[in-house]
Amino acid sequence: MRSMYSAKALTDIAKALERVSNDQKLDLLGGVLKAYQSEVDNQTKRARFAENAFLSLYKLLYDATDPVPYLEQVNFVIHR
Repeated sequence: MRSMYSAKALTDIAKALERVSNDQKLDLLGGVLKAYQSEVDNQTKRARFAENAFLSLYKLLYDATDPVPYLEQVNFVIHR
């Protein structure tokens, strides 16, 4: 959700930049570039967090004992 709002904010900034004179654009351009770089950094942090969370969960599930033999012992019906 955050990235959706951030993308909209960047779009609004870009549209506002189109409406100003060329002299004003030069003054505002540094701030716009910083906003875009900040969003790229935030996207990178979110992607790293998601990848690490997935990898942690994957490792836990990979190391978990297979439940099928135990479920078969209690006559649990498994359809494969």
